[in-house]
This record gives sequence, C-alpha cells and structure tokens, in this order.
Amino acid sequence: MSAVGPSFTLVTTTRSGIGYWLASLRSMMRFDIGRAREWALLMMVIQVMMSTGMALMYGFFYPQMTETTALYITTGTPTLALIPLGFVMVPASVGRQKLEGTFDFIWSLPVPRSAEAVATFLLFTLLSLPGAVLALVVSCWRYGVHLSISPQIVPATLLSALMAVSVGFGMASR
Repeated sequence: MSAVGPSFTLVTTTRSGIGYWLASLRSMMRFDIGRAREWALLMMVIQVMMSTGMALMYGFFYPQMTETTALYITTGTPTLALIPLGFVMVPASVGRQKLEGTFDFIWSLPVPRSAEAVATFLLFTLLSLPGAVLALVVSCWRYGVHLSISPQIVPATLLSALMAVSVGFGMASR
C-alpha cells in the first residue's frame, strides 16, 4: 500500500476474436440448456411421437403407393419433423422469455448476439434430431424404401433446421 492509497491493477481482456466467441457460445449453451431442463425431455418425446405419427399417417392419404410416392414420403417426413421446432417451439420459447422478462436480460449479456442465436439454434436442433431420425427409420420400414446415407444429409438437415429456427425467430420478434 502506498501513501496515496491502495494500488489497483487494471485488467483488460479483449472481447473479440474466435476464442471469445467460442467461450460465449459455450456459456450461452450452458445457459440455454439450464433453462430447458424442465421441458426438454417432454419436447423430445412429443417430437418423436409426432414425427413417427407423420411417417405412418402420410401413407393413408394415397390409395396407391407408388415407389416415387413412398420415396417422397420417406425423405420428406424427417424434414417436416424439423419444422415444428422453429414454427412452434422457438416462438413459444421467445414468448415465454418476454413474459418472464428474461429476453431483454439475455440480449444484454456481454456476449455476441450471434453466439446466443447459434446456441438457441443448436439446442432446438439437437432436441429435434431424434424425432427426425426416427421418422426416417419408420418411413423406410413402413414403405419399404432402401436409402443410402450420403454426407449431404448433414448440411441438408442443418439448413432445414436453420430455416425453421430463423422463421420462428422472425415470428417471435414481431
């Protein structure tokens, strides 16, 4: 201690760069998973039941099941299983956050807004993937379609989920 008073060291950290963004993403993922603990399992169960139901139900719309129709149903059902994720769950989540007053709090945190958006996207995508995979499996079994899995399924799934989440955020922000 000096005669003038206690000496303080000013610690400055850079709030930019990929390291900061990844640390922010990790923090926001932990925050989002913590908030979703009470409803995530129920959402996943509902998603699985709804997607397997869609895989079975769409076959009743066609009196004659051709190979082309079976292929369209089999490949379209997993994509359609991702849509409720963004069109229903994201607006409901944002609406609940607005009612609780946590929406403004989350956006005021000292993290990049893109990290929060990506964390929300990852959470809802991970919760909907079991339903989409099960819809594909049930559709293949029900309609006798044999598919070969391509690496293109990863970007196709991510783009479908991104579209659903983006539209959901758009509807919720209105």
